[in-house]
Amino acid sequence: MKFDKELWEKVTEYHGHKCPGIAMGFKMCEAAILEMDANPSEDEIVCISENKTCPVDAVRFIFGCTEDNQKLEIRPSDDLAFSFFNKTNGEKLKVQLKELNKDKKMNKNEFMDYILNSNAFDLVVFSDPVFEF
Repeated sequence: MKFDKELWEKVTEYHGHKCPGIAMGFKMCEAAILEMDANPSEDEIVCISENKTCPVDAVRFIFGCTEDNQKLEIRPSDDLAFSFFNKTNGEKLKVQLKELNKDKKMNKNEFMDYILNSNAFDLVVFSDPVFEF
């Protein structure tokens, strides 16, 4: 999947600023879409997020999952992970971000660019969700 600059701009406008966190969420959503062969505008996707920080705004915008429409549940943990459930076809997938920039050699903008220019599959680990939605 080629980097969707237009979608990135819309996601960051929704979030309010550009940062590594929203880039992480953006790429995690991209990985989920590709791995599940999901269509966010047609499939009914729900999500359990294991964090309540910047990355979850990407899920809110891209998949339309919010707490208000009961398609997003936040269950904070030490992991940066999303469990996606496609109610249209029954597929489910946990997407967990790998540890990135642990040596802290990149500044904030370099780190964000690194994330955005990486293959989404190189940034995440897939597994079966441990939660049910």
